Amino acid sequence: MIDCYIGAATGAFKAVNFKEAKVTNLNRISGLVPKNDEIVAICWGDEEQTEVVSVQADRKIKITNVNRISGLVPKNDEIVAMCWGDEEQTEVVSVQADRKIKVYNELTELYSDLFDAECVEGEGPIKAIRWIKENGNIVTAAGSGHLAVWNNQGKRLSPDNWTAGADLLAMDRNPELLQIATGGKANLLKTWDLERHENVWSAKNVPVDWLYVPVPIWDTNVKYLNQHEMVTTTGKGQIRVYDPRKDQRPVQDFVYMDCPITALSLCYKERFIVVGNTTGNVSVYDLRNTKNQIVKLRSFAGSVRSIDAHPKTPFMVSVGLDRHIRLHHIGKKKLIKKIYAKVHLNSVLFKKINSCEKVKPDDMRWEKEEDWKD
Repeated sequence: MIDCYIGAATGAFKAVNFKEAKVTNLNRISGLVPKNDEIVAICWGDEEQTEVVSVQADRKIKITNVNRISGLVPKNDEIVAMCWGDEEQTEVVSVQADRKIKVYNELTELYSDLFDAECVEGEGPIKAIRWIKENGNIVTAAGSGHLAVWNNQGKRLSPDNWTAGADLLAMDRNPELLQIATGGKANLLKTWDLERHENVWSAKNVPVDWLYVPVPIWDTNVKYLNQHEMVTTTGKGQIRVYDPRKDQRPVQDFVYMDCPITALSLCYKERFIVVGNTTGNVSVYDLRNTKNQIVKLRSFAGSVRSIDAHPKTPFMVSVGLDRHIRLHHIGKKKLIKKIYAKVHLNSVLFKKINSCEKVKPDDMRWEKEEDWKD
């Protein structure tokens, strides 16, 4: 069973099974089993010869992408962002540093090109990507601030001049409305309508400090708490909650250590968030009570790049520059599994259906297979 997907700085796309402590590279040909999977015929699946169509002895036809790990160029192939491509979480959409967008289908086990977003104006990689469940389209946000909506065939559905401002670092999709929120360095939080491609709401910076010096604007992450409220983290360690119905300034504003916060995730309890920073500190906060740090998780080293907590159970997965994948139990404050992945890791997606539900709450170990309930 695949528990989560990982995107690496080298361009490697990996699947993780925590029970078996196994990491599998998905952008290479899988090992074949003799007798059952004997290949009796093959042919190319495209003109570029990047896909192979094979027929097995048992009459199964498979399509395999031949993009091997050894052929990856980190400067171009680095996976910078990922998102789910369907509600069942059988598809993962990833975007590379060269703006190529790929999709992995868990059912066909094929990791292939979807389309190329190079036609987006501005320089720099795409910083965030989201799938729109209402119509199946994809929205991207580039570091230059250019926003774009695409269909599955790579046709751009938004104006070329749609921009959220330079130095964009974060983007998230409203869970209920066809809107997104964006923010960045010297780029205040804004919300945008995905149908009209217009600005809906803009935040104001917090008041000047006690020396009358303007507070730097540096939003590193943004997440929707619900249809109306958003939580952001900054490069100065602030955690802020915005409610456009009440004010343009934050309704909550507090500091989590004096260093950049690089990762943010919602978790299994309402208005609880998990944050991680450049020094390897990860904590859980209850936003119902300002400055209420519930849990501080340990065993981290180096900058935390991505966190994804399960929405229903107290488990979370984190990755970072120390090349390890960590599975924590938030309620028990325990590290359950730590797996070395050999490369720097940028992003993680934790599946809703995973093997972690088989973890015993008393000793944090997996149940024996014969004890599993179907």
